Amino acid sequence: MSLGPLALPAVVWACLVGLVTAQVTAHTLARRGKQDAEQALWWSVLAACALGRAVFVTRWWRHYGTDPLGMLDIRDRGFDAITMVATLLMAVLWFAWRRSALRWPLVWSTGTGGLVAGFVFLTAGLLEHATHQPLPHLSLPTLKGRRADIASDSGQPVVLNLWATWCGPCRREMPVLARAADRHKTIRFVFANQGESAAVVGHFLRHRGLGRAHQFLDTGQRLTRRFNVHGYPTTLFFDASGTLRSVHLGELSPGTLAEELAHITPSSPNPHGKTP
Repeated sequence: MSLGPLALPAVVWACLVGLVTAQVTAHTLARRGKQDAEQALWWSVLAACALGRAVFVTRWWRHYGTDPLGMLDIRDRGFDAITMVATLLMAVLWFAWRRSALRWPLVWSTGTGGLVAGFVFLTAGLLEHATHQPLPHLSLPTLKGRRADIASDSGQPVVLNLWATWCGPCRREMPVLARAADRHKTIRFVFANQGESAAVVGHFLRHRGLGRAHQFLDTGQRLTRRFNVHGYPTTLFFDASGTLRSVHLGELSPGTLAEELAHITPSSPNPHGKTP
């Protein structure tokens, strides 16, 4: 979802709109003489975020071994949703039990914010699902100058990454995707540069010591238009049948990438084990 030049994933928009709604509700009730629930609301949200992140990192612990500081980088949106919702509810109930004057203002503000967030998320999800398209058989030029089909005829799951050399998050996540491509031989990783020349892309890959396999040049940005992409990097995950399972807008960390790969490879080992 995008608002002018600002493009954010639907789940982030839903959380932001829900949080603003809850805060406005708490503030309105406080002006009408009820106990101000804003502080308790913020503490509940912070507890939910902290525990949701901790559970996610624990689940994908092995993927953060080479980058311990990455555990603190929440820009990858690596959170356990069930843990967050459960923690938020428990925190709200705890504050309501300890301070009876907060009971109804806190319940009303949290409930209103939750309903609005859920509505935004479900609506965006339905719209996104309605516009999902299968992996196209699209012929694009490679860095070697010949044209090739980005789709695989071998029935493999496909990870399609839309990127550009001027995009900072794209540059940071490229090594993560390259390492995953080396490990997961049963998954086809396709890198489609958007709008740049072979010389620019080739120089970037050589400078970063990255391989040129499965690198395509989408100079006309046909994939950006086809999948209605609002920002880079955007990574699309297709299962073996070519069905689009998920779209990730923004930088992928090793943990969030592992979670996405698990969705398109259902026979993968347990996430607590080795690389899925």
